[in-house]
Amino acid sequence: MPVPEHEPESYSFDEMMDRLKQHSSDAADDGKLITRSDGSKVLRVRKRKRRTKQPAKEERIKSRRNRIIQLSAILAIILLLILGGGIALINVNGTSFRKDLIGKIAVSTGASVDLRQFRMNPKTANAGQVSLEWPDGNVLKNLTMYGVNAEVFPSSFLGDTMAGEEFTASTGILALQIPTLGQPTKNTQSSVAELPIQFKCYRISQLNLTIGSTQNTMLSLSKSECSLYPSSSGIATQLRMSQGELTIPGCPKLHLERALIEVKGDEAQIIGMRLSQSGDKSGSFELSGPLSPYEPERLSTLAVELHSYEINALGFPSLTTFINGRVDSLPSATSNTLSFLPTSAPKVTLEAAFQNSADSAITLQGLPFLSNLSTVLKATWFKQPKFNANARGVLLRENNAVTLHDLDLESKGRMAITGTISIAADQTLSGELHVGIPEVLIDESKSLRLKATFGPASEGYCWVTLTLGGSVPAPKDNFKDLFSDAVIAPLDQPKPEGSTGSSFEELTRPK
Repeated sequence: MPVPEHEPESYSFDEMMDRLKQHSSDAADDGKLITRSDGSKVLRVRKRKRRTKQPAKEERIKSRRNRIIQLSAILAIILLLILGGGIALINVNGTSFRKDLIGKIAVSTGASVDLRQFRMNPKTANAGQVSLEWPDGNVLKNLTMYGVNAEVFPSSFLGDTMAGEEFTASTGILALQIPTLGQPTKNTQSSVAELPIQFKCYRISQLNLTIGSTQNTMLSLSKSECSLYPSSSGIATQLRMSQGELTIPGCPKLHLERALIEVKGDEAQIIGMRLSQSGDKSGSFELSGPLSPYEPERLSTLAVELHSYEINALGFPSLTTFINGRVDSLPSATSNTLSFLPTSAPKVTLEAAFQNSADSAITLQGLPFLSNLSTVLKATWFKQPKFNANARGVLLRENNAVTLHDLDLESKGRMAITGTISIAADQTLSGELHVGIPEVLIDESKSLRLKATFGPASEGYCWVTLTLGGSVPAPKDNFKDLFSDAVIAPLDQPKPEGSTGSSFEELTRPK
């Protein structure tokens, strides 16, 4: 170890003694000279404590103290929250909160409210049943929901508003009615700036809906999923429906595929409603347009669009007795509408211009003249002729009567038919058909009476006009009478010996 520069390399004896005395003097200043019992002397020096500052150690102590304080505060807050939550749960499941909630629902819906088996936890509000009932002036009559579950925000426990993400019910029964003019639309007339019940979506997994009274049900929908999205940020209230079986008296059963309806005040706009015949996934019947349920004198007219839809599903089920086939909408300025008045007697009118779908033909059947032509022309095709070349017409249904008019059916080289077929509400059949047969087929039949029955050739066909009558179960036409009364030259077709006349039965009797 090197010697410091201020220290000499060697000491004399006297210097060493002086240094010892000096150290002894310094130690005496800091200590106390004590004489022991044996006479020896010793210097008692007071033990010194370290006074040097240690920042790292002090910081650790301070940090530990802060953590203890923070942990204590957190534990205190948790205890307060648990205590407050317990008090809040007791409160929201009490009679006072339940009555207050019923009042909030009444203000938000305008209906009288029946709330059963209500319970609430920190995340959801639940009820076994919620029933709402509106006065006669409202289009809504009553709604009963079962298995109600609502995801609520924490503010719903203490605030004036119950709000959350989604309000759901497992099943619901909704009855709509024709509103009575002059009657109130709400049971609670109080107006508030902000509704006390606010959810982003209201959903019913299985909704059963009816329109009309118990004695006169105009429409019923079963097992449909329904969602209501309240208006927000300028977007109108939206009602979305998916699936469900639709029943309308006098019509085949229908399947609701989907529907989107926007509600603004007392007006509703069907953005799109897609229907299909029950059990038929190939065709569709679409509706769109405005509804005004609170204006009974105002005709509601919806646009109609058909896609590969069975034509007999548009009218009476008995229409299938005479005509079959899938049709598409044919653009028309005056047709393709469904019109009705929003009253207990709606007077529904459906008018649809149609043409056969690309993959389907329109088949005519069941009319007596078809069987007669098949016999005279000796071709079974005429019993059920198929028309697949731009076969078209207009279907008009007014309440329980249906008419096919402006028919234009043609099978090149075989037959053409134009005219009208009508079925009244009492199933009476009427109408007039112009039937054309190619002249070459008439000549091949070698029946002069048939040639006399049809007129001269025009547009490639010889024509005859037939009048329809009878009823759907027993249809009639005048083809036999025209055939029997046709005037032919006696020499062209001599009367069979012993015959009293040239009836249709005689001329078509097998030889």
